[in-house]
Amino acid sequence: MAGVLLLIALAGACGTTSGSYGAAASTAPAVRVSLVEFRITPSVTSVPAGPVTFVVSNQGAVTHEMVIVQTDSAPDRLKLSADVAPGKSATETFRLKSGHYVLFCNQPGHYRMGMATALNVT
Repeated sequence: MAGVLLLIALAGACGTTSGSYGAAASTAPAVRVSLVEFRITPSVTSVPAGPVTFVVSNQGAVTHEMVIVQTDSAPDRLKLSADVAPGKSATETFRLKSGHYVLFCNQPGHYRMGMATALNVT
């Protein structure tokens, strides 16, 4: 893997967070992501390059996070740190380059238990 592009360990303790890091959130396609033991399920598996809004909901009983890693080139790095508490959600918009990405939970043991999936940016 080339490295971490985005670490979205979104703040659940404060409810919902939002931001736009150079992207127009209102025009960005939305990817709804469900986090539950031990699955990460996006509403789509492919999005166009550019601004993408992730709406992440923890529907499980324990804290989860979502990490996005670009797997086919050396990415620019942007990291945010906080967690998504059970029953909470968070929204964040990022500008993604074309490529292959992996979404996963980096809480101890969660990735090894299968909490990962692919996302293509075209």
